[in-house]
Amino acid sequence: MNVETQTGYLDGIELELVDLADHFESAIVRYEYPYVDGADLENLGQKAGTVKVRCYFWDNAAQSTYNDHITLLNKLKGGGDHELLHPKYGIMRGMVESVDTRHDDRLRTAEVDFSFVKQGLNAIEASSSDAVDGALEGAFSASLDQQGIELAADLAEVGLDIDREFDPGQGLLAQLAWSTPSARSFIRQLDAGLARLSAYADEVTQPINSLTATLSYAANLPGRILGIVDRCLERVARLHDGLARFPARFHASLAFGLAKVATDLDSLLPADRVGAKTVLMKHLQLAASRRLALETGYLYAADQDARRLQQAQPASVFDALGRYTPPALLDVQPMNVLELEETLATTRTLLQAGVNAARSMQTLKEMAQALVDSASRVKQGTEQVVTVQVDGATPLQVICLRYGLPYSDAARIMALNPGLRNPSFASGQFLVYRGAA
Repeated sequence: MNVETQTGYLDGIELELVDLADHFESAIVRYEYPYVDGADLENLGQKAGTVKVRCYFWDNAAQSTYNDHITLLNKLKGGGDHELLHPKYGIMRGMVESVDTRHDDRLRTAEVDFSFVKQGLNAIEASSSDAVDGALEGAFSASLDQQGIELAADLAEVGLDIDREFDPGQGLLAQLAWSTPSARSFIRQLDAGLARLSAYADEVTQPINSLTATLSYAANLPGRILGIVDRCLERVARLHDGLARFPARFHASLAFGLAKVATDLDSLLPADRVGAKTVLMKHLQLAASRRLALETGYLYAADQDARRLQQAQPASVFDALGRYTPPALLDVQPMNVLELEETLATTRTLLQAGVNAARSMQTLKEMAQALVDSASRVKQGTEQVVTVQVDGATPLQVICLRYGLPYSDAARIMALNPGLRNPSFASGQFLVYRGAA
């Protein structure tokens, strides 16, 4: 597919969609009089808003969603109320007014256009996940420029030409053979460190649509260094994508992986006699703080989307006839309050280390503030956590009911208490969400 889509849901059915139109109309009455120019107008209120979207379904080596369009059509033919989780506007309730379908059984592709009429008047607000994504990506790009200035100042102190353009296909030392002996020693050690970073996790394929791939790095010495460092750390981040469904574990593994890059480079490079190792380690730490902040922003955005999807699911798992309807499985499990605070603390610690190393990089502070604001918004809208004391071995499902929680929250309580090993014989002090009791 060459169309850039976003993910939404209609009654739990995942949709790869694009916006076609958002229609808003007011009921305006015009009072016109003979021999009088113009008219008096009266607004009788806003009519129902309409959102038109186009959904794509296809089968290929990486995705198999063609048959899902049949499920969607059967759902829409049933009529009645529907719930649309829009990637921009959040949860909307209403009815589907019209449906247009185009499909090709030979190519296993389908397009479904439908017009969704909203129930009531819903104010349109920017998605908080889009806000944190945009803030972190913008700050990441700006921090690259600020780190380039910081690196240029560090290189200028040792007498290197920071404006000369370099051939990326050749080593630095070969292009600076005319330099002074001290400068050649500096470049020799710097070149060795960059070669180590270039080879680190070189078997990992970097996405062509990643933020790093869209940034342009200057052809001079600072740009050459930062380009290699950033691409290395992005490969390290992609090593842990298998844990993306579990954000807290992904974050902890990524933080450990970024620290391991610095540890390995420190042990592989010889003693720092000319200052090259110090400069490289400093800017590796700065780049690692920028990368961890960016990935944390992506985690928070995915976490907020998962929370909206979780809220859109029906409160009861049994329908009116008593039939069990299991809730849809979430691609990403929402983080609990403790995991949210832990990821924020780890990221802010690394960002603070970056600020201490380069006071001129104000964008690191902006990244930290954006993450704090995002986490605060989530925490304000989540359930409170309280400590309870349970005497005697009690099944966790019974404890949930005792404190006003549905028995299905047992899995969430287990995640909130890593030390709770046996849910059938829970006792002592542990954390639970504050329910209705």
